[in-house]
Amino acid sequence: LTPFDVGLGFAVQLKDRVFPGHEALRSAKAGSPKSRIGLTLEGKRVPREEYKVYGKDDLLIGTISSGTFSPTLSKPIAMAIVESDTAAVGEQVHVDIRGKQIPANVVDLPFYVRS
Repeated sequence: LTPFDVGLGFAVQLKDRVFPGHEALRSAKAGSPKSRIGLTLEGKRVPREEYKVYGKDDLLIGTISSGTFSPTLSKPIAMAIVESDTAAVGEQVHVDIRGKQIPANVVDLPFYVRS
């Protein structure tokens, strides 16, 4: 994965700099095949790292990169790395948690913004 795959491209300065891996990052910036999404789940089952994420027609679209129970939101949350353009905000996907397909909603990141 590159910083561009997970939405952290703002932290990479490519202009006027040359360093090991510069060309690889330049091509990754041009067209990243992956993206990072936020998920919320109903119930108490928490998705963990490497659990599979399925989109429309039960196609495998990615994996969970991290997940936990959010006491602030009172629900399980997770971030997943998926193939670009396979899951938009507002869509529903499924996470395979120990053999059961659990519905999850794709949400904007960050999950919570203090007001």
